[in-house]
Amino acid sequence: MKKKNFFLLTILTGMVLMVTSCKKEQATAGVDTQDISNESMSSFVEKNLITDEDAATMRGGAPGLQSNCNWQELLPECAIVNVSAETYPQTITIDYGSGCTQGDITKSGMITIVLTDDMINVGAVRTVTFQNYQINNTSIEGSRTLTNTGIDELGHPMFHREVNTTITRNSNTVTRVAIESVTWLSGYDTEECGDNIFSVTGSGSITRPDGITRTRTIVVPLIIDRICGYITQGVIEIQGPNGNGSIDFGDGSCDDEALVTRPNGNTQVIHLHHP
Repeated sequence: MKKKNFFLLTILTGMVLMVTSCKKEQATAGVDTQDISNESMSSFVEKNLITDEDAATMRGGAPGLQSNCNWQELLPECAIVNVSAETYPQTITIDYGSGCTQGDITKSGMITIVLTDDMINVGAVRTVTFQNYQINNTSIEGSRTLTNTGIDELGHPMFHREVNTTITRNSNTVTRVAIESVTWLSGYDTEECGDNIFSVTGSGSITRPDGITRTRTIVVPLIIDRICGYITQGVIEIQGPNGNGSIDFGDGSCDDEALVTRPNGNTQVIHLHHP
C-alpha cells in the first residue's frame, strides 16, 4: 500500500462546497443568503486546506515500493517545510511566512501537523492546527483531527474525523463543528497521487455571527473524487430555526454545480468554484 494522505475534502459536513456565482435574494427560511455566503467561505477554505494536509503527509508507496508521487510538488516553492523526525511520532510544519503565492491563492502563517503513525495504519492520528494562518483574505483557527479506525467489510480504510474551526473573512466570523466517518473507496492501494475517491457521512453545524446555528446532516453519502476536485454526488440536509433545506451535489458527474432547495420548495443551482 502506498503512504499517502487522504483527500478529505474530507470535506466535512460543514464544508459543503458551495459558492454562488450571482447575487442571491434574501430568504427567511432554513437556507438563506447568509448561509450560502458562509458555505462559500467554508468551501474555499476546505478545498485549500486539503492541499496542505495532503502535501505534508503524502509519502508515496509502501515500504519496498517505488512511488511516482512527489508530495512536495503540491506546495509552492516559497513554502518552508520542516519534519521533526524520520520516525513517528512526527511533527510537520508548513511555513508560508508573510505570504506565499501559487496561482491565484496566497497563503501566510503556518500550519502544524502532528502524526502519531503512518496514516495507513489502524489507530494512527493526524492533528492539524493553525498559527496566524490565512488563505487570501480568509483566516483559520482551531483544529482538525483524523483517526484511522480500521477497514470496512469490503477492505476499505475508514477514518473518524473531527473538525472545530473558526473562519473569518471581511469581519464575518463563523464557527464550524463536524463529526464524520470517511471511507477511502479507491486509490489507497495504487502508486498514483490523484486517484483517491472517498465517501463521507456524518453531521455538523455552523454558527453564524448573529448567533444562529445551522445543523447539517449528510442524508446521502458525499462522494469526493480527487481527479474531479469537487463533490460529485450526495445530499446534505440543512436544519435551521425556520425550516429545513437541502443541497444535492448531483449524480456523480464531474461539474461544479449543486442544487439548493429551500424549505418553501424553491430551488437554485449554485456553482462550487471559488477563484
